Amino acid sequence: MNVKYTGEASILAIIMMLFGIAILLANERSLKSRKNYTTVTGKSGQISKINLGNIGKYSIAIMLIILTFFTSIFPIISFAFDYYNFNL
Repeated sequence: MNVKYTGEASILAIIMMLFGIAILLANERSLKSRKNYTTVTGKSGQISKINLGNIGKYSIAIMLIILTFFTSIFPIISFAFDYYNFNL
């Protein structure tokens, strides 16, 4: 956020921390009853490979590249352009 909006930025940071704490507490409360662990054995632990072929392999790769672009690369570029426009 811009230097002019330090009060709003601090309030937003506090709200984000409260949401994070609430999610952690909900996770801890939901996992409290499941404290015993079991070992996976038998056929369910074996790996079964699926042949996707060339089309399936490339389509999954393209889908993951697009997902990576829109979730990590595009926001950084967007913030850079936004920062550049505010400083003109």
